Amino acid sequence: MKIKEKYLISLGFERVDVSEEESCGKPFYYYTIDFGKSQMVSLISLSSDEVVDNDWTLSIFEDETIVIKNLDELCDFVNLIKKLEENYKQNTTK
Repeated sequence: MKIKEKYLISLGFERVDVSEEESCGKPFYYYTIDFGKSQMVSLISLSSDEVVDNDWTLSIFEDETIVIKNLDELCDFVNLIKKLEENYKQNTTK
């Protein structure tokens, strides 16, 4: 299933807008989400000007070899990381 923009928003991704001035051309935006206490695990989307037919692709920040193009895989990844974060919080507050 395609990864549509509305799913990124519902999963908690933050939209980052890049102005015309910042991009030295046409403005665009992308989505990102950070995980963990130090936020060292991050997913980042293609930029809006690279997306075709509202079909977004994501990768691990700074590592384009790990790519997510399927909504089910994205949901599984995000939910697993959030579950692990919650488990950590519960185990450290006991």
